[in-house]
Amino acid sequence: FVDPDSPASRAGLQPMDRIVRVNDQPVRDLETFAQALGRSRDAAALVVERSGASDPIPLTLEFPR
Repeated sequence: FVDPDSPASRAGLQPMDRIVRVNDQPVRDLETFAQALGRSRDAAALVVERSGASDPIPLTLEFPR
C-alpha cells in the first residue's frame, strides 16, 4: 500500500515496488532501509524493482512541521 497523499506517492512509488537501494546502499530489510534513509538530508536516490525491472526514483524528503 502507498498512501496517495504521501511523499512516497509523490515520488512515484507504487504498490508492490521493492526498494533495493538507497543512495547506492543495498537495502536488505527495513533496518538497512531506515539506516540508509537516515543518512540522507533533503533527498535520496532510490532504486526500486518493479515488474522485473530496476527503476531509479529520486525522492525529496519531507518532514512533519
